[in-house]
Amino acid sequence: MKRLTPSEAIGPAFNRTREILFQPFHFGRSWKLAASTYVAVMGTAYIPFCTLWLSGFMFLRPNLYGPIRLSHAFLGILGALVFDALSFWIFTLASRMQLVSFDIAVERAQFVAPAWRKYHPLRWHWVKVKLAITTPLALVALLPALFLIRWIVSSAVILNAGQQNPFQVVASFLLGYFCLFGGLFLVIVAGGLLADFVLPSLALENITPGEALRRFQIHFQQEPGSVCGYAVLKIVLAIAGFIAHYAVSAIVMLFFYFLVMIPAIIGGIALPHMATTGRVLGGAGIAVFLLCFFAIALYVQLLTIGTVTLFLRCYAAYYLGGRYPRLGDLLEPAGQSWWNLQPTPPPPSPALENPEPPAIADEPAS
Repeated sequence: MKRLTPSEAIGPAFNRTREILFQPFHFGRSWKLAASTYVAVMGTAYIPFCTLWLSGFMFLRPNLYGPIRLSHAFLGILGALVFDALSFWIFTLASRMQLVSFDIAVERAQFVAPAWRKYHPLRWHWVKVKLAITTPLALVALLPALFLIRWIVSSAVILNAGQQNPFQVVASFLLGYFCLFGGLFLVIVAGGLLADFVLPSLALENITPGEALRRFQIHFQQEPGSVCGYAVLKIVLAIAGFIAHYAVSAIVMLFFYFLVMIPAIIGGIALPHMATTGRVLGGAGIAVFLLCFFAIALYVQLLTIGTVTLFLRCYAAYYLGGRYPRLGDLLEPAGQSWWNLQPTPPPPSPALENPEPPAIADEPAS
């Protein structure tokens, strides 16, 4: 497969996404493939939000409201651990779904269950890689925000006494806000790069996580500019894709909104003038209309956002495919390159197996 630049990988990724979901389009199967790819996004990184929030609260509270009671601390720790354990379970399921989405993008899998069973032994290797990198990175990235929030809270207490410039407090609040979300953005980008460059080696060869990370390191050392350009362009494509998702969803749902709300308004006006039986039937009809509206909204939202995430998955595969021969052979088998695609010549006209000799005219009699 030809080694593609970050911009050259857009075309074949778009074409492959269209072929997987819309050629042909199946009402149920296409939606399931798109929704599965979107669910996999939740496995990008694991951040124990509840534990971090509780740690920050305990870090701030003694300076504001005095010491914490032991029973309150026990309940807070127990609740944080329960919610983080639940989020970790969801993270493991979504991590396994990332392997399934890779199978959908690369091998054009049409069913989720076989791919789900296929990657059962590999799921923990992939989870360990992300836990070893994204979770410590999240702790390091969010630590400055914790100190900024503490300073902001203490400054707010002083501000109540009229001893602090309010503009400094607002500026500090904005700085803490950007530090918080900047750290989260950094963690998400790191998790995305792991899914783009480390996951393919694990999925295709079942190598050790250390070897997969070493391959990514070698590739980055060989082409640091290309990898950085790919990461930046992928972020731009993700933003553009999500804007397109919201635009398409809004246009489609606007049509169904009027389709559902007009009967609902008519029914709401007519209900007070109906008998008891008519009111019951009218209310049931409005409820059915609303349920249909929310079902259609869920279908459209997951289909459009899943199309964007599948495109990003295909984009990552095509960028890496020219640098990873085993992946490239799956994307473009020999003689079937998308990038160098030439029009197929017309087939030759079939030749007759036993052509008859041309007829010879009879000689004139002497």
